[in-house]
Amino acid sequence: MNCDKKSNADNGNSAVSAKNITVFGGDGRALAAAEKFIRRGYSVTLCGFSEAEKYPKGARLCSSAVDALENADVILFPLPLTRDGVHVFCPYDGGGGIKLDEIIGRGLMKPTARVFGGKLTADFKNALEAEGIFTFDYLDCESLALVNAHATAEGALMYAMEATDKTVYGRNIAILGYGRIAERLCRLCESFGAFVTVFARREESRTLARLHGASAAPLTPESAKTLSHGYDIIFNTVPARIIPPDAVALFTADTLYIELASSPFGIDAADVRRSAARAIWASSIPGKYAPVTAGEMIADVVISTLGSLTSGGDGV
Repeated sequence: MNCDKKSNADNGNSAVSAKNITVFGGDGRALAAAEKFIRRGYSVTLCGFSEAEKYPKGARLCSSAVDALENADVILFPLPLTRDGVHVFCPYDGGGGIKLDEIIGRGLMKPTARVFGGKLTADFKNALEAEGIFTFDYLDCESLALVNAHATAEGALMYAMEATDKTVYGRNIAILGYGRIAERLCRLCESFGAFVTVFARREESRTLARLHGASAAPLTPESAKTLSHGYDIIFNTVPARIIPPDAVALFTADTLYIELASSPFGIDAADVRRSAARAIWASSIPGKYAPVTAGEMIADVVISTLGSLTSGGDGV
């Protein structure tokens, strides 16, 4: 698998083999990736999965972050690395959570370790790279980003279909933003016979949406007020507070709002509770809807990158 973006320069240890992989936190995608690593002959340790219902056969379970990182040649962190900026994203961990500052800047990782993760924070990357540790954000791989976007779009449409007693066919749907996820979602909705309007801040995004067959309009606080008129389902993909309280107040009981963006989200939950609208916060959809597909893709990116580094390459 070839990724379009390059990783940071290796730490001079390209010839070091990578046999022990620690999968540190994450959802079903992380477990699927671990299973593929095992099939490919790697020794896998899991940390942060105390309450997972099923573990890959052959994986070693570890409750101590110190022990899990001690002999790790490769450490796989989740997508996203963190939800609150303090703890590693560990939805299957029944404890108090693992803080980021408990595992970085403490010399717990071997200097030859390779660290992979999704949506790595700048502070996290800088702290590890200051120690000479290789880091790679696997969401920078365009192939994986596209698969992740498509899985999110499919899952979002599934949420919408489960939340309504009408077909998608013939419905009026508003999609806020027009990045990878919004584009895939737009095409899926149109393939089901829905009438789609894309609200986007950039003119080029609106033009692209029109070229793909959708209607398009500017996304502004004023245009957000029109969302309460004539739209059955609203999907937001913009990670910014773009729908003001006075626009939310206009939503009716027929309004279904599905949040696909990350914090700070496009809408305030308190505003929704004061309105008549129904809202679904649909975070990390690939980990719930298609964890095997997304997880195996992550494993492929990691294995490909390791192969490149072992052969002396500087990218993937």
